[in-house]
Amino acid sequence: HLYLAWNEMKAGQVDIRLATSTDGGLTWSAPVLVNDDAGGANQFSATVAAGPKGAVAVGFYDFRATCPTEGAAILPRDLGKAGTCIGLTLQAYRDQGGSLTSAGHNVMVSRRLWDPYQPGQTRDGISQRACESPGATCSDIFLGDYFSMQVSARNVYVLSSSTAPPSPVIGDNGSPLHYQQQILTTVGRTPLGL
Repeated sequence: HLYLAWNEMKAGQVDIRLATSTDGGLTWSAPVLVNDDAGGANQFSATVAAGPKGAVAVGFYDFRATCPTEGAAILPRDLGKAGTCIGLTLQAYRDQGGSLTSAGHNVMVSRRLWDPYQPGQTRDGISQRACESPGATCSDIFLGDYFSMQVSARNVYVLSSSTAPPSPVIGDNGSPLHYQQQILTTVGRTPLGL
């Protein structure tokens, strides 16, 4: 069986869709909406993986939670702000003969939300922010697209980006820089309904 997850933008809203094929990709099921929020928040960078006993998981970045109200990992201007910090969300499915059935609701599995505008500090007077294009200003943030997932007999493993953990690099203001780093998140299948 084949599974395809993607971002879909309609009327300024980015959602995650999922379709399946049981004939090698000649035909596909009607797409289903993966994110179960009431709308208003964007979800993006979908990844999908299958595992033993019909387990299928879709992972995606999610803007629906509000930024924490404290902590060095969040820029001061973003503390408590909605629609800025990113979490990692999973949706579990069971493949029963080519028909996918949802195994519950979306589950936010991030230990900490992360601020994509980090690092906000400079090092040797140079901005450390990850920009899409070089220039004096940074209007478009680059989010690392290194996003992978595997499903085993016991766990779902997700490799994704985060700026939450501090790096060992110290910025001009004397504090650790929060660069985008790869984080391995391990989630048991049982809490996901798999």
